[in-house]
Amino acid sequence: MSLSKTQKSDPSIIKIKQGLPQQLGSHHVPDKLRGYLKQLDRLLARLLSMSRGWIVSVEVLDDVAAVGPDGETIAEQDKSTYDGNPVSDRALELWKTLSNWVDSVASGSLDVTKTEFVLYISIQKSGTIVNNLDAAKTIEDAKKAILEAKQELWGLGPTYTKKAEVADTIRPFVDNFLNADVEITSKIILNFNLIFGIGDSESELLLMMGTYTTVPPDIALVVLAGGAGWVHLQVMKKLDARTPATINVDAFKDHLHHLARKHDVSTILRTYAPDLPQSIIGEHLQVKPYIRQLELIDCDDGYKLNAISNYFKASYDRTEWTDRGEMDEETIEDFEQELIYHWSNIRLQSYSITGSPIVVGRWIYGKCGQFRSDLGGLRPPPHFIPGSFHMLSNEMMVGWHPDYKNSMIVQECEVPDGNS
Repeated sequence: MSLSKTQKSDPSIIKIKQGLPQQLGSHHVPDKLRGYLKQLDRLLARLLSMSRGWIVSVEVLDDVAAVGPDGETIAEQDKSTYDGNPVSDRALELWKTLSNWVDSVASGSLDVTKTEFVLYISIQKSGTIVNNLDAAKTIEDAKKAILEAKQELWGLGPTYTKKAEVADTIRPFVDNFLNADVEITSKIILNFNLIFGIGDSESELLLMMGTYTTVPPDIALVVLAGGAGWVHLQVMKKLDARTPATINVDAFKDHLHHLARKHDVSTILRTYAPDLPQSIIGEHLQVKPYIRQLELIDCDDGYKLNAISNYFKASYDRTEWTDRGEMDEETIEDFEQELIYHWSNIRLQSYSITGSPIVVGRWIYGKCGQFRSDLGGLRPPPHFIPGSFHMLSNEMMVGWHPDYKNSMIVQECEVPDGNS
């Protein structure tokens, strides 16, 4: 039944609206609701970032999880916070997370050899123990970090004189993790990755839209909202049917593409590039300057593999388009000059950024990753712009580290002869 005009302007409703608080006090913060909505945000983020063929889920294997075609898995715990620190040395959230992962591996739910264990915090936080765990790059590093955590909480063995001082709230979780087989826990920590949000869900997701899609900035928000609504409905359908809340990345990307086409009538340039051949990954990781440029700003292997894929596909498409007469070399060269001009402006803006050269370099790299432009009046596929930036980086025509040219020379001098 529809409302009458009288009902729509009911003064009692107006009074209620006027009486609503404009800002929530600390005792009103709906933590459970915020935590649930953050999980949906992270589900959406994983759907945006994962490749086709993956399945993403919420509250199945973990808070959010993703499973690839070959069984590779990302198990993600999500922590949303305002003023607290869920990764402080004695934080309940940290030790419950580590304990849950031990239980999941022990039960067979997660294969420790195929799983990346991710802890996402909505804003930047730190703790000595979690930082040491996150920094572990080898099994030996992982075992050392676990031992240091044990000594911090329990004291030196074998007496562990501080063990009785561990708070009751965290004791069962601390015990479960630290008493577990170190051969298992060290593998969990080796595959552990601590990541942070920026404290603004909308901006965070829009940045991911710019990184992983070709959706133009002027319609990105409306497409994102449509995608988020679709994800919410898919989750509710699964929950109502009492089935695991899983979403196929292919279905999500198809829906997002439909939304983008609905709101943007421009034509997307066709890609001919095949999937990245495994045979070239090792070669590029070892010798390509654009990979070494990423290493200057401490990019991890995930970023490097994504860069290799974009570089390969952009190079492949460039050749195909010119060979097929779909694009001339002059147009592509003009496009490269546009990229260099954009990079130069970003580099100029970076002088106002406060932070280490690595922080500034990552900012430059991230800003260039958000650049969008047409190529000869057509919208290029998502890999072409980042791939073209990497091609320019490979020729040292652009760079991410503020002093990338000199740093590359220093890095080259430091490389052992066997890897040069």
